[in-house]
Amino acid sequence: MRHLDLIAVFVEVARRGSFTEAARILNMPLSTVSRKVAELEAALQIHLIDRSRKPLRITETGQAYLELCAKGIDALSYANQAIRGSRTAFRERCGSRFRQVSRNCCSSSQSGDLSGGIRTHAYAC
Repeated sequence: MRHLDLIAVFVEVARRGSFTEAARILNMPLSTVSRKVAELEAALQIHLIDRSRKPLRITETGQAYLELCAKGIDALSYANQAIRGSRTAFRERCGSRFRQVSRNCCSSSQSGDLSGGIRTHAYAC
């Protein structure tokens, strides 16, 4: 998923209709936004944006790619928001006990070895 960041930048540029506006929203230098879109175009070996026109114009291929990618980016954004909401709900439910357990690893119980030797910890409220 090396290109995911590049795709997210392209989607923002296309939605905003401007490299400058996308750079502002993404809190990135304009040159970085332009470079990331160029990297994506090079990786895909297609032109997504017609840079010779003002205002910016998405190519026909770019529009088709945008429609496919935007759904995925929106789904990932929703997943991130949902998990942050879950974490907030967990903290609210557990209150000070969450902070106490987080600071004191001795309060955790190990739940066994998973693949690759990764161990998980279960914290009870």
